[in-house]
Amino acid sequence: MVDFLSKASVRALLTAAILGVCGLGQLQASESGPKPLPGQTAKTRDVRLDASGSLRVRLVDAQGNGLKNVELTVRSAGGVELKSVTNDDGQAVFTNMRPGVHMIPTGTSVELVRVWTADVAPPKAIDSVAVVVDENVVRGQALPWVGSAAAGGTSVSPLTLLTIGSLGLATYATIEAADLQNQVDILKASP
Repeated sequence: MVDFLSKASVRALLTAAILGVCGLGQLQASESGPKPLPGQTAKTRDVRLDASGSLRVRLVDAQGNGLKNVELTVRSAGGVELKSVTNDDGQAVFTNMRPGVHMIPTGTSVELVRVWTADVAPPKAIDSVAVVVDENVVRGQALPWVGSAAAGGTSVSPLTLLTIGSLGLATYATIEAADLQNQVDILKASP
């Protein structure tokens, strides 16, 4: 057994680790998509694809200047990613787009767009998306490795959480078994 920690301390640490893993699973479920800032609502814009099935996105700074040579990613709700690099005017073209809801993460925000083919797009649909990137926004994230892959991070799968929890539980059971074996050995050795 570990000399510098009491058995109760080890049990408490393992219990906290197991509960922490369960908590991470709940955190992941609650972080399952882009969230608006407090006081804001997420707005999905309807966008019409052009005749060739391409989505046009213009990336601009706060002054309206196009940002060139920036790699943009469009992610579908199913996790499919398309990438494009902006030209000198800040335009990026995504070809072979499929209709549906897509996210455009920019580092400072996530734009939600609902993409339509030209023949079924609602009258209010726009022909291209302008995304404003505000370089002055600073955000932090307590656990960057937990979250939604669709929002730009990587997600911790339920199988990973189950594996970590199982390992913690197995470690706890091993310590308890060793403690019981020690007690049995002491009883056998006593007269």
